[in-house]
Amino acid sequence: MLCRGWKSRIKGRDFYDFVWYVGRKIQPNIAHLDSRMRQSGHWSGEALSMKILENLLIERFAGIDFKKAADEVRVFLPDPRELDLWSKEFFRNLAERMCKG
Repeated sequence: MLCRGWKSRIKGRDFYDFVWYVGRKIQPNIAHLDSRMRQSGHWSGEALSMKILENLLIERFAGIDFKKAADEVRVFLPDPRELDLWSKEFFRNLAERMCKG
């Protein structure tokens, strides 16, 4: 989700999966993520840390149309009302929660 080039069609599943991982308190493997982002050319800065990841996620979320992202997955959910929570602030809070452990 952080490095995806969606062009004009956001993949709501990426955000749905992010909610799932954070809800289960699954932490990212920072060393592996750092290596893969460098390998793909998406990161060349200092060693990736949870604080840097948090900032990158928040920056990414700032440019997302969460209504479009939610609409993309709505048809697959038995109760799509959970998508009513999706917003920049909601995902910002998830990023902060995940990165603080």
